[in-house]
Amino acid sequence: MPSETPPHTAASMQQRVLREQVAALYATSLSSTVADTAIAWALGAVFWWQRRDPMVLVWLALHALQLLRYPLLGAYFRDPRAAERSAFWARRQWRELLFYSATWGLAPWLMLPRDDLSLTALLMIVMLGLVSGGVPSVAPRWASVLAFVLPMTLGLATALLRVGDATHVFLALCCVVHLGATLHFARGQHRLLTASLYTRFEKEALAEQLAAQVAATERASAEKTRFFAAASHDLRQPLHAIGLFGAVIERGLQGHPQHANTQRLMRAVDALDGSLDAMLDVSRLDAGVIEPEVAALPLGPVLQALGQVFMGDAEARGLQLRLRATPLWVRSDGALLQRLLANLIENA
Repeated sequence: MPSETPPHTAASMQQRVLREQVAALYATSLSSTVADTAIAWALGAVFWWQRRDPMVLVWLALHALQLLRYPLLGAYFRDPRAAERSAFWARRQWRELLFYSATWGLAPWLMLPRDDLSLTALLMIVMLGLVSGGVPSVAPRWASVLAFVLPMTLGLATALLRVGDATHVFLALCCVVHLGATLHFARGQHRLLTASLYTRFEKEALAEQLAAQVAATERASAEKTRFFAAASHDLRQPLHAIGLFGAVIERGLQGHPQHANTQRLMRAVDALDGSLDAMLDVSRLDAGVIEPEVAALPLGPVLQALGQVFMGDAEARGLQLRLRATPLWVRSDGALLQRLLANLIENA
C-alpha cells in the first residue's frame, strides 16, 4: 500500500482489498470441501481395511461432523450484504478453517500406527499434500494461512514425536521443515496477491479521477461555448449602437480639432467589432452552430481583399502594409479564413 495515502482513502482501499480477499477464499470452498471429503474417506477406508482400528471410525465421525458445518460457509453466497460484511465472513472462514485443520491434526493422534511405516508414510503424504495443495486457496489472507497450516502440521509432527524412536523423530523434523518452507512460500504469495490488489484498485481510482477531471473540463468548455454562442446577439447589439452614435459624432465634428479623436474612436470600434465577430464565430464553430463550407480557393484574392481593407488604416498609422502575390490555393472556408486573417492583421 502507498505510504502517502489519505486516511479515508486508505480505509476505503483496505475494505475493497478485504472484500476481494474474502471472495477469493469462498470461491474455492465448495470444490475444496468435495476434494477433501473424497481424500478423507479414501484414507479412512485404507486404514480400516489394513488395521480395523475403531479409532479410524472415530476420526471419520469427527470429520463428518466438521463437514456438517459447511452450510455456515455456504451462507456467504446467500447473503445479499456479503460485500459489506466482509470482516464478519473473514472471521467465520478463519474459524471454520481452524476446525477443519484441527480435525486433520487429530488424525495422526488417533490413527498413526507405531509398527507400520508404510501407513505412516501414507498418512504423512496425504496430510502434507493437503497442506501444500491448499495453501494457494487460502493465501489471500495470512490469518487463514495460519489457521489452515499450523494445527494440521503440528498435530502430525507431535504425534510422530510421541512415538519416540529415531525414525519417527526424523519424520517429525521433516514435518517441521516442511512447515517452515510452506509458511515462507505462503507469506510470499500472500504479499504478492495483496500488492496486486492494491495496485489494481489504485489504478482504478486514478482512472476514475482522470475521467472525472476530463468530464469537468468538457462540461466547462461546453458551458463556455454555449455562453458565447448565446451571448452573440446581446453583445453585438450595444456594440452596433456605439458604432451608430460614434458615426453621428464623427459627422458632427467635421472640421473640428476633436475630429481626429472621433476617427480613432471609430477605428477602435471597428477593431472591437472585428475581434468580437471572430471570437463569436470561433465559439459558434466549437459549438457546432457554424458548419464550415470547405472548398478549394485561390489565396491571392483573399490577401488582396485584406489589403484593400487595411491599407488606408495602415497609412493613417504611419505603417506600411505590403502584400506578396501568390498563386497558391488552399482548402478552407473563404469567409472564416478572411475573418481570422483580418483579426491577426488588426492585432498586429
